[in-house]
Amino acid sequence: MDQIEDAVINERLLIIKEYSLKNIIPRKDLLLPVRCLELDCSSVERCCNDPNEGERVKHFEIPQLILDFGVDAIEYAGP
Repeated sequence: MDQIEDAVINERLLIIKEYSLKNIIPRKDLLLPVRCLELDCSSVERCCNDPNEGERVKHFEIPQLILDFGVDAIEYAGP
């Protein structure tokens, strides 16, 4: 069952990619606005090597992206 689900998902993504490249589906239609991001506090060392080890900062996870768009995968991130 898992193999069939994976095959269906992969086929769907392939069709979306092909339609997008042919401009049948505009890229704008594939963008998903995320109105509220849940913030949590994580250690800075998780993100980078910072001398302030143990310092906690606001952080959120970026949802899964369509990486075929490269730098255009995220149109805007801000307040």
